[in-house]
Amino acid sequence: MFTMPWSPTTAFPHPLVNVDYSKASIEKVNMLSYSAIEMFTWSSMRDIVNEFRNQILGLPALHSRQATYIMIDERVPYTYCWSPSLVPKPNDWASHINVSGFFFLDHDVTADTKQPDDLIKFLGLNNNNNHHHRNESSSPIIYIGFGSITGHDSDRILQVVLEALKKTGYRAVLCGLAKDDDKLPKNVLKIGNVSHDWLFSHGKSNYKRIEYIFVQTRVSEVIE
Repeated sequence: MFTMPWSPTTAFPHPLVNVDYSKASIEKVNMLSYSAIEMFTWSSMRDIVNEFRNQILGLPALHSRQATYIMIDERVPYTYCWSPSLVPKPNDWASHINVSGFFFLDHDVTADTKQPDDLIKFLGLNNNNNHHHRNESSSPIIYIGFGSITGHDSDRILQVVLEALKKTGYRAVLCGLAKDDDKLPKNVLKIGNVSHDWLFSHGKSNYKRIEYIFVQTRVSEVIE
C-alpha cells in the first residue's frame, strides 16, 4: 500500500526519476526507470537485509535480480491510494495491483478532535469553531502544503514563499517545508498533523489554496 506508483509500467516513469526520452522509446524508458530505483534502493540496503535474512531468519541471501524483482515475481498484492480519476490504473498492471481511491478519516472523528490553540486563533475562530471578529486585517489566508517531499533546496524555497507573502500581504498556514527552529513572521503559522477536512471546512470564505508540485528540480505552482 502506497501513495505513489512503485510498480513498473510503460504508462509513466517512476516519480523519483528524471527521465531522458532521447535515447529510447517512451515506453522503454518509463519501464526501466522503475528498475533503476529498485537497483539504487537495493544497493543501499543489501547488506542490512541479507544480514537479517541470514542471522535472524536463517534464510539465504538474496542476489540483486531476486531482490529487485521479488514484488513482481511473487505477485505481491499492492494497493495505491489515489483516485483513478486522477491517475487511472495502467493497462499493464495485473489484477493484484489496484488503485483504490484516496483514504480519509471519518469526518465525525476529525470534527471532534481538539485543534491547536494557535491555529484556532490564527483562523479567527472561537472555541466553538465559529468565526469571530479579527483584530488583524481581513486579508485572505493561504494554505501552502509541501507534503513530505520538499526537495534539496528547501531553505531557498521557504525564503521565496516568505517574500511572496510579504509582497502580497497575505497570511498563510504552512504545512511542511519549515523546520521547528525556523523563525517565521507573524503572518505565517506552521502546522503539523492537522485534519485537512477540518482545516478547509473552516476557511471556505477566506482560503486561497496553493500547492507546490515538484517536477524534476523545479517547483510548479498551482492555485485554485
